[in-house]
Amino acid sequence: MRFSIPAFVMLMAIPCFAANTVGDAVQEIMESHRQRMNRAREQFNRQANSSKKSAILKLVPFATAASRKGDAATATRVWGDVLSLDDHNSAARSYFSAIGRLDEILNETKSGTYDDRLDSKLRNTKWKWPYKSTHYMFHLLANRNAVLYTSSNAKGIEGTWEIAGPQTMILRFSGTYTMVFNDSATQFKCYAPSDNGQNHGIGTLINL
Repeated sequence: MRFSIPAFVMLMAIPCFAANTVGDAVQEIMESHRQRMNRAREQFNRQANSSKKSAILKLVPFATAASRKGDAATATRVWGDVLSLDDHNSAARSYFSAIGRLDEILNETKSGTYDDRLDSKLRNTKWKWPYKSTHYMFHLLANRNAVLYTSSNAKGIEGTWEIAGPQTMILRFSGTYTMVFNDSATQFKCYAPSDNGQNHGIGTLINL
C-alpha cells in the first residue's frame, strides 16, 4: 500500500521552511556584521596603541628638557600628558612623586578631567578634511554639536562630537568617525570603525 503526504500538510510546511531560511539569512548577516566590527575594533586598538606609544616617545624628551631647565609649568604640563597616555610611565610617575602631586594627577586622568584641555582646544574650531576626491570642512560648536560641509552640500549636515580620550574625539554624522589628534590639537588622523578602522585622511585646523 502506498501512502502520500496530504497536500495541506505540504502547504503548511512551506511557511516554516521560508521562515527558517529568512532566520538563517538574518543570523548570517548579523554574524558577519559582528565579525567586521570586531576586526575594526581590533585594528583601531592596534592603531591607537601605536599612536599612543609614538606620542609618548615624542613627549618624553620635551618633558625631560623642561625638567632640567627648571621650567616647572612646561614640565608639569607635558609630564601630565605622558601620564594621561600611560599611567604606568615610570619617568612621569617619578616627576610627580618628587613634587608630591602623583595621586592628584592620577585622579585627574582617571576621572577624565585631564581631558578638558583637548575639549577647550576643540570648541568653536573649524577644520578641513580632504578624503579621496571629496573635500570636507566641519565646525565644532561649543555645545558639542557639529556641522559638516562638502562641495556638494553648502547648507551643512548637522552632527555631534565628544571627547573619547586624551587626544581622541568621536565625530558623528551619518557615520561615526574617530579623530586622533596630534599633541597641539592642530591636526588629526581620521579612522572609521565601521570600515575596518581604515584611515580616512588627515584633517587640519583652519582657524586659531
